[in-house]
Amino acid sequence: MKNRTKKQSQKIALEYGLKIYNLLAEKIAGDEDCIINLKEVMEKGHDNEFMHALINIAPHLFYMEASEQQIDILSFNHLANRLAFQFTEQE
Repeated sequence: MKNRTKKQSQKIALEYGLKIYNLLAEKIAGDEDCIINLKEVMEKGHDNEFMHALINIAPHLFYMEASEQQIDILSFNHLANRLAFQFTEQE
């Protein structure tokens, strides 16, 4: 975490998280202008598939592109769990 305290890093991560959430929320909504109509997803019973895509597949693909590393989805999940632990454990 470079020369930052854990609290500073958590604040930075939260700020990025909120920006990413807001971008996604604009594109995943219940109106006809959105990319993915969440109401339609739920009506079709695709909620598990959608959540898997949102929580696992999309971040995995983003990570591989940003890092230029090819890793399988379980290895990515392990990395994500380590990051979650790193950002939640107390100083």
